[in-house]
Amino acid sequence: MLLFAWTSIPFVYCFSFLFGCAPKANTIIVIYNIITGMIGAITIPILFQTDGPDTAYTWELVFSLIFPTYNINNHFLKIYDNEFNRLTCASINCKNDLYKFTVKFCCGNEEERSFVDNIMSNTSQKGLFYGTIFFIVEGFVFWILLYLIESGILFKLSHVFCKKLKVEKGGVKNKAFNIEDEACISQESDVAIEKRAIKNIKCDEFPIVVNGLGKAYGNFLAVKGVHFHVNKNDCFGLLGVNGAGKTSTFQMLTGENQITMGNAYIHGYSIKNQWKKASSYIGYCPQYDAVMKELTGLDTLKHLARVRGVKEKDIKKIVNTVVQAIGIEKYANRQIKTYSGGNKRRLSMGLALIGMPSVMLLDEPTTGVDPKARRFIWSILASLREAGMALVLTSHSMEECEALCTNLAIMVSGEFKCIGSPQHIKHKYGNGYSLVVTLKDEKYSSFAIEKIKETFSGAILKEEHLIQLRFELPKTKETRWSHLFAKLEEISQLCRFVDYSLSQTSLEQVFIQFSRKFCNEQLENTAHSANDIVNVRF
Repeated sequence: MLLFAWTSIPFVYCFSFLFGCAPKANTIIVIYNIITGMIGAITIPILFQTDGPDTAYTWELVFSLIFPTYNINNHFLKIYDNEFNRLTCASINCKNDLYKFTVKFCCGNEEERSFVDNIMSNTSQKGLFYGTIFFIVEGFVFWILLYLIESGILFKLSHVFCKKLKVEKGGVKNKAFNIEDEACISQESDVAIEKRAIKNIKCDEFPIVVNGLGKAYGNFLAVKGVHFHVNKNDCFGLLGVNGAGKTSTFQMLTGENQITMGNAYIHGYSIKNQWKKASSYIGYCPQYDAVMKELTGLDTLKHLARVRGVKEKDIKKIVNTVVQAIGIEKYANRQIKTYSGGNKRRLSMGLALIGMPSVMLLDEPTTGVDPKARRFIWSILASLREAGMALVLTSHSMEECEALCTNLAIMVSGEFKCIGSPQHIKHKYGNGYSLVVTLKDEKYSSFAIEKIKETFSGAILKEEHLIQLRFELPKTKETRWSHLFAKLEEISQLCRFVDYSLSQTSLEQVFIQFSRKFCNEQLENTAHSANDIVNVRF
């Protein structure tokens, strides 16, 4: 059993890398082990009857070498048969010469007997010597393979091999290895400025420095070389529609996905080449709560503290501090499966805080929580930011980004389309201003609409609800806030305004603007692909 554990643990670990979903991986691995454990047990007896014992034994060795589950099943079966036959023959007096010739399966020589004396070291078909050797060899192979995967060596080797193979075939050079050439050919000014700044700074000047980070899946460029940095007391937001590349970027920053091109640095340590040192500074809050529901929140925090290398004498103090900070004192000793969605997110936040990292990566930290819990989590993150921590978060909530982020980037088709503070982005990319007017009476609405359109050239009525009107005012280079308010004051008495509000385009509207461009590009690409297929066929 120890040898089976030696083999099966790294085998299952390596197998799990083929899946992105834990429940799916667990189900398929269980089914795989059941099938591979049974396939030999069914096939070998059939081969024994049809092709003879030698052929059956050859296939038995093959199955034992390939499938650890079959090997352990075969071990148990042989041990049982050997002991059963030994006990059956124990009542026969083999010293009797008659029995030596008539009951050879009990009293014959070693080859004729149905059992062996030392089954573990026996090299015959009845022994377990070769099966045991297979366990030892397989264990070494799978542990070495696991090391190559976890260290990233296997990815680097496959990367070099695929590149070399592509060149040797004389084909077009793979796009995956030309990300820097393809990315940001006509970059927006702020993005280009950030790129130049990153090229000229030292990687240890800031807690987080991302330099030309890129990811390719085959010929598809998911991330086309992004550049940004995060300072202490800063929160950087990563925004984008599904498929824009933000998830791939985030997975590379958390070490979950291998980097194809470029690099990222945490306090000067390369994520690509010095992950162990870089990860010691990182706290990670995943999108989905990665907790064992049968444990209590307190036990979960204690276990992670030990994993992170916190001294045993300090664990209780640190865990209690985190529990108070995230506000789950009442629930800390309850099983996690009894927690609400908001409390689970708080616990995930607490797990990221264990060890007090200087960098925190948050993947949609308030997904699926109620407004009260959301505000509480925001207050925690704001406090951490003010305390000097560097934060990076992804979110679909524009309100969350405006509340927390000092800088953010909107990602489209694997590259940054804009970068800067929320106010800078709203000012630069906003289409205009939003004017909401409340009238004294509904009868003044027609006159007010006409007067506002006359006063503000290009004004568009977007909504009309009895005494409330909402307009979109165009943005021009000459337009100033003082000028707009002065004009509104001029007509407010004439149009019978009770009150009015004037605001710039919201961050959400800017995001929708970029998202619409992305969707239009996707539709155009789909249409071109469809036309190409039609042209080829007809």
